[in-house]
Amino acid sequence: MKKIIRLTESDLARIVKRVIKENEDEDENLWDVDNYNRFVDDVKDEISFVIQNVKLAKDCEDLKRSKTALEKLENMIMTYGKNELTDGEVEHYSEVIEFYYEMINSKLEEC
Repeated sequence: MKKIIRLTESDLARIVKRVIKENEDEDENLWDVDNYNRFVDDVKDEISFVIQNVKLAKDCEDLKRSKTALEKLENMIMTYGKNELTDGEVEHYSEVIEFYYEMINSKLEEC
């Protein structure tokens, strides 16, 4: 059996406002996903860049520059990563950074 529901103009306006707000909330969540993907891509690009620089380092100055870039990357992850990454991802990237820190420091000891 069908029911007829009577809505006042204010009821209808309230429903429309609620639907619009729900759509805006969904759009904000999509924006967060975009920010996350961009941040992860930036982190991966920076790690790749540092790895290449370490492998191609010709002298101690190159290694020092790589170490500085690695420090900046670590700061970026610790500062912004807490908001954009999961704890597991932050831990993973921290381990990768620590590995390359050790590699750079051992090569710097040879200089």
